[in-house]
Amino acid sequence: MKYQLDLDGILDFEHGQGLFPDEVVSEIGRQLEKATKGFVKGLVKKYDGPIESYKQMSSMASIAAALGTSVIQKDIQEELGEIGYDRFKYEFFLSSPELENYKYRILFLEHGISGYPVKIVLEQGIADEIFGMENSDYELRYDSADELANVIVNVLNSKKVIKVMQELIYAAQRIIKLDSEIEEQ
Repeated sequence: MKYQLDLDGILDFEHGQGLFPDEVVSEIGRQLEKATKGFVKGLVKKYDGPIESYKQMSSMASIAAALGTSVIQKDIQEELGEIGYDRFKYEFFLSSPELENYKYRILFLEHGISGYPVKIVLEQGIADEIFGMENSDYELRYDSADELANVIVNVLNSKKVIKVMQELIYAAQRIIKLDSEIEEQ
């Protein structure tokens, strides 16, 4: 028996869905490098660690938990739906070609296979400045490339990040000056 499954015109095989979050932030990072005359780079790199604050069990608590006997309720719904895919995680940080080992991490990005929504975890001081209050929420979600780009531009225009960029420029200029003095000797 043949069943009729007609997906013509429903699935799109011709067009991409636009830029993924890491591509959006990378493009803004390239614009930042150009705007700072190459002194400051905004870099996006894959990240493997946790991007949220978490509690870690102490050694004694781990031993006690391992020795304990308790019944655990299993919900079969946890076995259905998306299985076996990784979350894509990145860090976005500022650096300078003159300071190879220095980086100022601004935020983490995380998304699933579709790219959006994207979760960003901002450095607390930047979040506080942008939202105008202490201890503001630093974990945010955005549903589109435009929303993400807007927040990244706001982050890079924050006083805190401008200060970091200025310090990177001064440090890089100092290194260049010292290197040229050494070469002259």
